[in-house]
Amino acid sequence: MMTLKLRYCLFALTLLVPLLVPLMNAQPASASLYTVTFTADNVSVGSLRWAITQVNLGDGPHAINFNIPRSDPGFYSENATHGWWIIRLNSALPAINKRHVYIDGTTQTIN
Repeated sequence: MMTLKLRYCLFALTLLVPLLVPLMNAQPASASLYTVTFTADNVSVGSLRWAITQVNLGDGPHAINFNIPRSDPGFYSENATHGWWIIRLNSALPAINKRHVYIDGTTQTIN
């Protein structure tokens, strides 16, 4: 089993460094938006695996944002202002096979 540990302040760097290097352009206003809303690794609407699958199904541009609540069972906290989310992967995530995909970890906040 693989584990992704996501600190809200460094969310993009912790999770997606290998994916971000070619994707550093700003998200276009016309992008199809998929939002990750929980840490479970499944194909339900709101999972990271679901968001990547949706990107691979359609034409771009696409954007993946994050809005996982603190109430998610994958959230861990040191104190009221610091915390992180852990996504425990059951298998490797699908490769992103489309161009113009913007993964914006900065959309995740601790609120």
